[in-house]
Amino acid sequence: MAVRNAEQDPEIEAQLREQLATLEGRLARITAHQMNTDREVSHDWPDRAIEVQNDEVVEALLPRTRVEIAAIRHALSRIAAGEALTCESCGKRIPSKRLAIIPETRHCASCAA
Repeated sequence: MAVRNAEQDPEIEAQLREQLATLEGRLARITAHQMNTDREVSHDWPDRAIEVQNDEVVEALLPRTRVEIAAIRHALSRIAAGEALTCESCGKRIPSKRLAIIPETRHCASCAA
């Protein structure tokens, strides 16, 4: 049975929604960068080399951003279902302190270890 803490859920949900908006903004900027819609490509070789390095950094951010967005969406669905405070592995209550630090967590500290 899912345990719901009415005082914690709105706070955690608001934090998750804020993180989701930030990550979705990052994803939009990464996509725009990849499509070169946010800048002109330099014709100067040294400048172009720097742009290529920047492209590689941005490319590395993409998978992690998508993973974080998926985790937050999953956490929001758990909140909606009243399961945000329950460990997906053992079914025990996830301590409020852990949720305050890692609001998208799906596991208690014991199961996450």
